[in-house]
Amino acid sequence: MQSIRVVELNTLPLTKSKERLLDGLRSKYLFCANETLSVLKQNYPLTQKELHNLTYNRLRNETKLFSQLVQTCRREVWSRRKKIKNGFVRISPKFENRGFKVFFTNRGTFCIRFSIFENRKVVIPIKKDGVYQRFDNFLKDGWDFKTIIIIENQVKVVLKKDFPESVNKNTIVSVDIGSVNLAAITVYDSAKKKVLRQLYFGRDVAVRQRKYVIRRAKLQSANNRKYLRRLKSKQSNFVKTRSEQVAWDIVRITKQFNAMISIENIRNLRSHNKGRKFNGLVCRIPYAKFFSALNNICIRESIKIIKVSPRHTSQECPVCHMIDKKNRKNSIFRCINCGRTLNSDRNASLNIALRAVKIAFQPNLSDQISESGVTVNSLGCPNEVLVGCL
Repeated sequence: MQSIRVVELNTLPLTKSKERLLDGLRSKYLFCANETLSVLKQNYPLTQKELHNLTYNRLRNETKLFSQLVQTCRREVWSRRKKIKNGFVRISPKFENRGFKVFFTNRGTFCIRFSIFENRKVVIPIKKDGVYQRFDNFLKDGWDFKTIIIIENQVKVVLKKDFPESVNKNTIVSVDIGSVNLAAITVYDSAKKKVLRQLYFGRDVAVRQRKYVIRRAKLQSANNRKYLRRLKSKQSNFVKTRSEQVAWDIVRITKQFNAMISIENIRNLRSHNKGRKFNGLVCRIPYAKFFSALNNICIRESIKIIKVSPRHTSQECPVCHMIDKKNRKNSIFRCINCGRTLNSDRNASLNIALRAVKIAFQPNLSDQISESGVTVNSLGCPNEVLVGCL
């Protein structure tokens, strides 16, 4: 498995001539992206090769960009063609391994030489601060980089490293992502058919997010754009930091029980039918940042992640498998069929664990009678075992 990390290196102050060259590079790269997008929408090429034949020679002659930049721009436009409708407003130049070279000066300054135009290169010196030390530690640990992105006063370096694949374990740590608790987890032993532990992580995230929403509403009413930008940055940093911390907490529990992780595969949570309040709660769930942090850590620690369907995880009874909206009332799950009562987040995380059991250990077991005569439900877990495991 390959893990990817991005490090943003700070640059030393540049000369005016270098700044002019970089400004020209950004404008030419933006022109190249918009022209490629325009050709794509007018001619509807079926493959990237067709788009390359339609744009490469003309854009090379008009922009005089380094050949790899034109090809990288075309690949990026192709990958984002369904999302961009009215053209690019901003796009950062991306250099592959053939378009840059790293070296140290006689004074020990770390520099990167970029090939930007035909027979024209620019050298950007990197500031040796804490971020550079972190980058240097990554290189010493065996990380490699073949892609660099230039932004205003920083250089983004995309680091990659291969890690050994994990082996299936008997124990599963299931994670339920919610608007009240960022992560409700259940440690489930598939061999003993038993719940070993249930925990909550990240309860403070929803509280803090709510405070940010209230503060943003006040600043918007005052039309204070400066402090709105600061608040947005502060909120983003907080969510990213807490997501990393919660992800590490879950990984520690996983390593303690020698387990693997199962998580909901959440997509398109927002709904036009459930109202503004529901969508507001959903928007404050940092699923993408949390899953990205958890996935990167699990790859480095050789922990397997299983994605399961989130459909009806909070409405299904783990005992009788009755699915009904009336089963859940706020934070309490009470089955209207068998009367099973427990916390709704714990119920959802348990259902996620049982679905992961079916995927990981019993892929061909579904709604059948086992050799011992025990009825097996659609999740791949004996019904009579579930009654006593909670």
